[in-house]
Amino acid sequence: MVNLEEARKLFDEVGNKNVICWNSMISGYLGNGRIEEGRALFDAMPVKNCVSWATMIEGYFKYGDVDEAKRLFVEAPEKSWLVYNVMLAGYAEKGIC
Repeated sequence: MVNLEEARKLFDEVGNKNVICWNSMISGYLGNGRIEEGRALFDAMPVKNCVSWATMIEGYFKYGDVDEAKRLFVEAPEKSWLVYNVMLAGYAEKGIC
């Protein structure tokens, strides 16, 4: 089991966080059902990439918030194949296609 408190402590201690650090911590929150904390971290990210957007979209689908997943998809500035795949997979899984 992941100790998110310890992971967050280490995350906070890193001086120059890159996008991989941010995405990893967000993924940890989402993977443990803590979507609000993941979203707060996502919103605080200084630079997001397509993995950041895809991770959050997938998290909202996983926890049943299709509307928020769609809103983030529309807001995403970079519609890469990854972001499209996550969106399509989420719709298919929820039977929305």
